[in-house]
Amino acid sequence: MNYRKQAHHQPQPDAKNTVWRKIIALAFVAQATLIVVNGNLDVLSGQPVLDVIPGMITQGIELILKTQAVQKRLKTRDRNSRSHQ
Repeated sequence: MNYRKQAHHQPQPDAKNTVWRKIIALAFVAQATLIVVNGNLDVLSGQPVLDVIPGMITQGIELILKTQAVQKRLKTRDRNSRSHQ
């Protein structure tokens, strides 16, 4: 008998899904970078920092919510695709 404790293992998504996940992750990183760059440019152009920061925070929160929604959709799609196999 094998008494070794087995780790909870989730099946790996197929290669196509892995590529899409990486592309989506890179897109979110690019969006976050653009938020920071845009905020810095706004400050450098003379806008008050206290006016720029709330906008950056709002954009960051929106990006986080989008990321969570995409993760949820991908998990649902993965579950559905596994149940049809």
